[in-house]
Amino acid sequence: MFTIARLEEHGHLVSSSSGTSGKASFLDKTMTDREASGQNLLDSLTWLGMPPAREWHVVPVGPDSGISSAAYIRDVFLTNYRRDDALPLPESRPVTDHHKYMARLGAMRRAIADGTASPDEVAAFEAEGAARQADVEDRLQFLAEQVIAHRGENIFFNSMFPMLYRLNEILREKGVKPGDITGGNGLQVAGGLKGMTLPPDYRERIFELLNIQPSRFLHYYAMQEVNLRSVKCLEGRYHVPPGLTLFVLDKNGEELAPLSDGQVEGRAAFFDFSVDGRWGGTISGDQIIADFGTCACGREGPTVSEDITRYKDLPDGDKITCAGTMDAYVRGFIDN
Repeated sequence: MFTIARLEEHGHLVSSSSGTSGKASFLDKTMTDREASGQNLLDSLTWLGMPPAREWHVVPVGPDSGISSAAYIRDVFLTNYRRDDALPLPESRPVTDHHKYMARLGAMRRAIADGTASPDEVAAFEAEGAARQADVEDRLQFLAEQVIAHRGENIFFNSMFPMLYRLNEILREKGVKPGDITGGNGLQVAGGLKGMTLPPDYRERIFELLNIQPSRFLHYYAMQEVNLRSVKCLEGRYHVPPGLTLFVLDKNGEELAPLSDGQVEGRAAFFDFSVDGRWGGTISGDQIIADFGTCACGREGPTVSEDITRYKDLPDGDKITCAGTMDAYVRGFIDN
């Protein structure tokens, strides 16, 4: 069976999700797709007011997952923003078997639930998980010391919120208080909470301690199926970029939802004109509220409210599967 590495050796640059939900998804992409995503990251930061400038200490907070698409974006960020005398980063120990581990994690959870996992198997898997967590903790301890040593200089954090919150806790444990870190720091966040529970004020606590202003926070609405990000403005709306066409469909994903006074609520769907390795259209599982007028920030064009809900989390769930999505595409072509 071909591994992801073998596929990538033959030009199929697999974009893969983290698998934290128990299932990993995979998409075939080309180098053109990766370059489009990397350029869009730079364009998004420029749109926010932080164009590429090698003037920052750049801190990728999370460990190297071994996922090549994530490593590519990380390197785009480092190449364009990291200063020559930047603070040192921890020795990289890539998790080269990430997807195998996540698959074993899912299988072990199922085995524990149905009572088929032996005590030795559970103990061995728990020991492996503890070792991985210890590596992450060591990395965060190292980065905390570096942040303290450069607390008056500009640092750009690249992280997911759960990892950044743990870094925030470690800094507080080391005696750092709000106001001690004075650099004009920035933050770029990818992904959600990955099923973790954080305090309601976790963002405020992070921003306060790390001295991150909203104008230096790149937060966006995106998904693995598209290359282009929709960046959140200071008014709290995600702006759909040129090259990405937004469609708001009814719940079944079959027709356009009705527009009223420039606003529409329904299922988010996109066509990304930058996609090269496959069909550029996707129907998501997200219920959104979109506006096709002028945003309060003054910019024109379609925007999406930050109140985004997964249909699967609603009381009656989500009836659309991958097969149903393809059926909707085919019916659309036949009807037209």
